[in-house]
Amino acid sequence: MPCHIWAYTRKFYLKMDRDKIRSRHMWLFVLLFFVGATSRYDLVLFARIPVSELLAFLLLPLVLQGVPLKRFWSALVPVFAVLIIWAFSILLSDLVNGLDFSRFLKALAKPIWCMLWMFFFIGVLFKESRAVLLYFVGMILASFQNYFFPQAWTVERITSGGYDSVAYGIAPIVISICVALAALLYGKSRWVSVFFFVVCGVLLGVFGAPRSNIALMMFNALIVALIWWNQRGVNRLGRVSLKKLMMFVILGVSACWLIYEAYIMLASEGWLGEYQRNKLIDQTDTVFGDSILGIIVGGRTRVFGAILAIMDNPIFGYGSWNAWLLGDYYYDAVAYVGTSAKDLSSLSTAGIISSPGHSILFQSWMENGILAAFSLLVIGYWMLKDLILLIQKDDRLAPVLIYLFASFFWAYLFSPFGVQHRLTIGLFLAIYLMRCNEFSPFLYVGGFRMSKRKF
Repeated sequence: MPCHIWAYTRKFYLKMDRDKIRSRHMWLFVLLFFVGATSRYDLVLFARIPVSELLAFLLLPLVLQGVPLKRFWSALVPVFAVLIIWAFSILLSDLVNGLDFSRFLKALAKPIWCMLWMFFFIGVLFKESRAVLLYFVGMILASFQNYFFPQAWTVERITSGGYDSVAYGIAPIVISICVALAALLYGKSRWVSVFFFVVCGVLLGVFGAPRSNIALMMFNALIVALIWWNQRGVNRLGRVSLKKLMMFVILGVSACWLIYEAYIMLASEGWLGEYQRNKLIDQTDTVFGDSILGIIVGGRTRVFGAILAIMDNPIFGYGSWNAWLLGDYYYDAVAYVGTSAKDLSSLSTAGIISSPGHSILFQSWMENGILAAFSLLVIGYWMLKDLILLIQKDDRLAPVLIYLFASFFWAYLFSPFGVQHRLTIGLFLAIYLMRCNEFSPFLYVGGFRMSKRKF
């Protein structure tokens, strides 16, 4: 009997604590909604700065109020060190290659903005982690604003019709709706989230969206299914270790192989549309033939060009935002891959200046040197550990974190650094710091903190 009384009493006080948390931090839900809703409306100052960033950073003192930052100091030291090395590499490479102050500021904004987002999410995760879900609800509004009232840099692409219109207009709407639904209904059932990720991939395929978007949605569904399998077997995966990291790499490669085979079958039969069929034919017409390497190198020749440029100058790079000066490396990459003379002639006739890059890691290395690459490799390692811990522990935020991780790591290897990646790095750095201080959102039960903290 005393045990039952203690259990009911503890449950009552935990409920009271949850109610206090809800009422005290409801304003964070509203803030995160508006941060998401304004994420695609940019102001052009010295660089593209979304209104969401201005809103989040102006309210940073309020978000951090009451957060014991001193408790984070031991974990903050290595994070600050990595961000400082990243900033120093930008300064050093620009000094070596001739400092252009405006380009230097645009490049320096990356580590500084990542740090500001990190502090913002430390406050949010410490006070009420579920508020992050409202960011993705706000993203639905932002995606419609982007489609019906596009900004200067997207107007031409969205209004051009065809592939670009889908990639920059329709795809963000479909993704934001499906990711928000997958996240909001995750607490009801893991399989509901799997369903919405799969539906998202199918819809993107029907609309003719980029193949990477479709593949990433299927990858997200696989990771959520893996979480379900792990939790159903009472943490079958155990603790994080190097062996577990290697296992996840093997599983990831296997998943990519399955997605690749499915894509080859669907695209070659024309089930993904004539555009994707012709694109597959063009990208397999290389020295690597019909293979994963052929698809990657044929579709991301700019990344190969960046690697060629890095080989010639691996230490200091070529300076911030100077990729447009390195077109010769792109044409060398095209020649090595085996693109036909007809394609090269059409590029020259059109007067198109194609530059190497198109990868967060390799373009940063190419422009700002080996120290920038080292910083991003460390950040990528921390993010991967965060993902593995998420799979092991599970959390209400799992769908959105998986989506952000997958999108970032595709860009990490195969797409340029975008403004949304500053937020992603900041969020995962915040999770890393919370984890190091046992404030991790993966220690929450049902979205609420366990009473483990000691002040």
